[in-house]
Amino acid sequence: MKHRPELRFLAVVVVVCAVLMAVGRTRAETPRPMTGAPTPAEVVGRLNAALEARQPQDYRDCLAEDFSFSPYSAVVAAYPQVKWREWGVAQEFEFARWLSSPARKVAMHLAYEVKDRGIESDGQVEWDVVYLLRIDGSTFSGRAILTFVELRKLWYLQSWEDTRPEPYEGTVVPTSGEARASFTR
Repeated sequence: MKHRPELRFLAVVVVVCAVLMAVGRTRAETPRPMTGAPTPAEVVGRLNAALEARQPQDYRDCLAEDFSFSPYSAVVAAYPQVKWREWGVAQEFEFARWLSSPARKVAMHLAYEVKDRGIESDGQVEWDVVYLLRIDGSTFSGRAILTFVELRKLWYLQSWEDTRPEPYEGTVVPTSGEARASFTR
């Protein structure tokens, strides 16, 4: 039986391609490492920094998989077309991508004023904060309950619940829910 060098070369190429495809598939299916932060305060800092640096994936990395956003009740009534009950990590990531657009001027101070840091219990803590969000010259401010959860020794933002508008420089301005509603249009 004669061995043809072309067939041997072709067989080697096929095997190498199969191995490379398998390695590529394994890398693509490997989940990102847990990326939260060592403390809730650092989660807040990283969320702010992610928007400032226009890095929506860094923002996403600080959200718990079961993240939820709940707007102030008046926002729910004003924007009934938005599926608020379904606002989870995917919608928040898309919102962060929208905010991170090079065309936008954005600044976020998630804990502009911390009213209460709560007491950590069973790997969870709630902060009562006043936040400030500026988008393209418009200011959004409100009071919110931020719930942080600890998973494998790292903290993540699990929920953001706007509880009421908060005056900014003596004027009541829209809340972050209204910014999210304008993003969904």
